[in-house]
Amino acid sequence: MQEMFMKSRNALRLSVLAATIATSLSAAAEGVFVSGMASHYQLENDRDFNSQIGLSTNVGYRFSGPWAIEMSSFAGQATEVASGSSDAVINSLKLDALYYIWEDRFSPYAAFGVGRTSFDANDNAFDRDTNTFNLGGGFHYRLLDKLSFRGDLRFLRDYGQADNDVQLSAGLTYHFENPTEATAPVSLRRELDSDGDGVMDSNDRCPNTPRGREVNEFGCSQAPAAVVPEKAVVPAVMNVRLEVNFDTDSSVVSASYYGEIEQVADYLNSHGKASVVIEGHTDDRGSEKYNQWLSAKRAEAVASVLENRFGITADRIASKGFGESTPLVANDSAENMATNRRVIAVISQ
Repeated sequence: MQEMFMKSRNALRLSVLAATIATSLSAAAEGVFVSGMASHYQLENDRDFNSQIGLSTNVGYRFSGPWAIEMSSFAGQATEVASGSSDAVINSLKLDALYYIWEDRFSPYAAFGVGRTSFDANDNAFDRDTNTFNLGGGFHYRLLDKLSFRGDLRFLRDYGQADNDVQLSAGLTYHFENPTEATAPVSLRRELDSDGDGVMDSNDRCPNTPRGREVNEFGCSQAPAAVVPEKAVVPAVMNVRLEVNFDTDSSVVSASYYGEIEQVADYLNSHGKASVVIEGHTDDRGSEKYNQWLSAKRAEAVASVLENRFGITADRIASKGFGESTPLVANDSAENMATNRRVIAVISQ
């Protein structure tokens, strides 16, 4: 019995080590996830042992496309069917590839891989150490921004003994933060130069300067410094890009961005007839349907901050998600994808 305890403890140590590795990798690698699951291991009858529930620990890495790799360990204990006098410890270690059929709140996947399984009875009558091949699939269902429920079914083939086993698992998966989401520091900048004089509208006191004319720092061509007019004309429509970054699959606005969003609120308060549409945009990772849903949720979250924290009435705020449909640049690099992940405040007078 002491031998079985030692083997179970070793499997637990392996699980803890795998989780520790995943935690350290998450700071530098995109797509790391860790699953903890209860597993029912159904043994083929010729081994004369009851099937038992054990624990599985899975550590995976999700690539930017549909593929992921995963290492998993399982530890469980079975009792002999006939007499119940013999116990056996089951330990397995697998390396698998996962292919996600689609990416959404519900994300199913197919899986296959290879592994090593040890079956150790306390009377040594049924001891086996064999290589296995497994085939199956499962799904993730998002419960929170980084937490999902996971189900997994695998059919395992024993190379050495030609045994066919089944492993059914269910539990929770934690998805670590994607560091590419935290790119540039938060800023608020107006992107319009309506009269093309090289001075952005936010600083242009002469917004209708004829094209080609030299202007000063205020965007005015002819005016003494003492009589430089105040900004008299406001564009009918003004785009303001909010560099509000979100965690992967998250629509929660961090309080660190409130100060920038407040500048939009201040503008609306000082221009009583102005209204705003908050637009959400994503890059092209994931399914088009999911990106549409996520961009709408993010736009709604920013609009909610304007209304509930800064008191802008709901009739002056609208929100809309565009998903991946309107990229500014091609989604062919991490930098370009960060450019396409954006929230725009479109202010109308």
